[in-house]
Amino acid sequence: MGEKKKWQIKSLENQKYAGDNAQSLFTGRALVAQHFSLAFVSLFVVPLFFSHITLAQTTVSQSRAPITEKAQKICSLITEKSQFSYDELFEKSFQEDFPQKILIDIFQQIFSDVGTCLSVNFLTKVEENTYKAQFLAVHQDQSESLFKISIDATTKKIDGLLYEGTLPSSKYMSVEELKVPMRDGTLLRTLIFKKNDSVQVKPVVLTRTPYLYLNEKFPKGHYYQTAKYFLDRGYHFVLQSIRGMHGSEGTIHLFSPIEASDGADTIRWINKQEFANGNIATIGTSYDGFTAMAAGVENPPGLKAIITGAGPTDIATGTFNIRGQLVLAALDYINYLTTGKGVPFTATLTKSLVEKLGPSVQLTEYDNVLFGYNLPEWDLIAKNYTDMTSSFWKERSLLQRLSQVQIPTWHIAGLEIDGNMPDTINNFMASQKNKLISQNHHLILGYWGHGNNTPAGNGKNVASWLGNKIDRILGQFLKSENNNIHQEPQVLLPSHFQQNFTKANSLESIPTDKKILYFENLDNQTQLSETNLQGSDHSSYLYSPTALNQGESDRNLNFGFKARETLYLRGNFHFRLFLRTNVPQTDVIILLSKIDMNGKEGFLTQCLPGRRIQSTQPVIELTSAYCPVFGQIKPGEQLMVSLTSNIFPGFARNTNNTPEKFYSEPLDAQISILHSDEYPSTLTLDLEPAQ
Repeated sequence: MGEKKKWQIKSLENQKYAGDNAQSLFTGRALVAQHFSLAFVSLFVVPLFFSHITLAQTTVSQSRAPITEKAQKICSLITEKSQFSYDELFEKSFQEDFPQKILIDIFQQIFSDVGTCLSVNFLTKVEENTYKAQFLAVHQDQSESLFKISIDATTKKIDGLLYEGTLPSSKYMSVEELKVPMRDGTLLRTLIFKKNDSVQVKPVVLTRTPYLYLNEKFPKGHYYQTAKYFLDRGYHFVLQSIRGMHGSEGTIHLFSPIEASDGADTIRWINKQEFANGNIATIGTSYDGFTAMAAGVENPPGLKAIITGAGPTDIATGTFNIRGQLVLAALDYINYLTTGKGVPFTATLTKSLVEKLGPSVQLTEYDNVLFGYNLPEWDLIAKNYTDMTSSFWKERSLLQRLSQVQIPTWHIAGLEIDGNMPDTINNFMASQKNKLISQNHHLILGYWGHGNNTPAGNGKNVASWLGNKIDRILGQFLKSENNNIHQEPQVLLPSHFQQNFTKANSLESIPTDKKILYFENLDNQTQLSETNLQGSDHSSYLYSPTALNQGESDRNLNFGFKARETLYLRGNFHFRLFLRTNVPQTDVIILLSKIDMNGKEGFLTQCLPGRRIQSTQPVIELTSAYCPVFGQIKPGEQLMVSLTSNIFPGFARNTNNTPEKFYSEPLDAQISILHSDEYPSTLTLDLEPAQ
């Protein structure tokens, strides 16, 4: 993974996206809520903010002069040389606050492609006790590099730096804004980017997004750079704000299937324009990946390729509602979609959930308590949360329709902080149900994060080999380059955690070994063992819907297995659990992690297996749905499996009662896992065969 990706992940990890009040199931740290809050951030925010780097603080004068001088110095250094020494850029007080090598690496990455700098335009304004210092580095070709510095108005310290990229000059490209009609007459705001050259009719790359504005501003640097990336490669670039968002008419609904018809209508419209040659591709990551995938459901004429990075297609099983466990970060995301303001996830959400909602189980009122107003979309989710079989969840799904997509499609996801990796695999598997078109779908997984699945900005967010592969896909289907990329193996998975890959034409054909582990309780010590030992016939824990503390030992169960040899986890992990409960219904959530030789915990999958169970019979058999896991466990490290039912504030509480009493009468649940000869609860791991 390149340096830029490292800093992207580091900057996310350094921010407190998880509440300090949530405790780990193992050691009392806020690991569980932090993991899933961070995973949610990776789903939606990273694709637009991969260039954001939070820097250490340094003292500056309140006046503009020192900042202007600093900007001009950076500008002149860009002109003079491409390598910078630490002392040239930062004062001693700044040096003491931040590792030198990190800052040098960051600035060399930022300025590597800037070129000659001629002048600086500077602007300062106070906004919520913060100075926003912005300057443009203007280059010889009249392109501009946009930088923003945040300064705390009280401490006078630099709070952060945002590099918004190099903006192409008007001499390089033109931008036209139009309103494109859908079949029901709704007009969608659409930007068309064209390179100012002699060739006016070209193939088109399309991205449809809900993120046209963030914090009520158009992220010009990001989108102009993304446009330039595709324009440089011989394509026009079309950027569209989806229904109900930032200048587009209509009302947005979370993961609405209407994106299939809107995407198809947009492609048909492009296909009729004089600037298009009839060859169109859709591309995007996260929600943009969802809309890219949705556009192919109707197989509109002119759509020749789909490149979808980590795009969920099923609200009932994916990002926000993981097998019945509702992610409360969805509340903030729906607020962004409804109001069009702010960002998809605010860093203080978890803290607000704990402070304002406390032990409340009235899910229907969460929006009013947090924001002071009602969100109809949240009301629908809260209302249907008690019944996962309701038509609402089926109506908000495109998963079963992916087997209709005949367009050559590449499903791409990362194995590092990519909460939509399981969705990507499920999308690919859904496409394989139709044998007539299954060969048109491809799956690529690799060692990168959520924001590194498809090119954004200057394209350096993707690994060079992945960027080359995407170039080949577009070349094959939009330019008729005949590089035969569609004839390559359909599945590409990394092997043994190295930069080599296993290639196959199906997930099922990839060789795997199996390891079966039994849940056991010997002398009141829970563990996983390779044989079904004779011990206690069950283990139990308590789940109280109104409890906040997850660290109490009687409120979860932890089972450990110490590896004697290296285990390469690659594929699925299968649970067969036999359970009892004393309440009408409850949730059982399963967490899979490892503890290394230094005692550090880390999750082994972005998937959250588990299920809502009902006490309709004395013993409940729970088998897991497909849940991918990729991880490495070395000798001496421990595989840990934890069973729980409450990860508030990361997830909504299940009150353990029937739907009609759900919000009014929460019940405490006693949940037991059986591990007897008659009811042997097991975990089966898919392992990559040893080399």
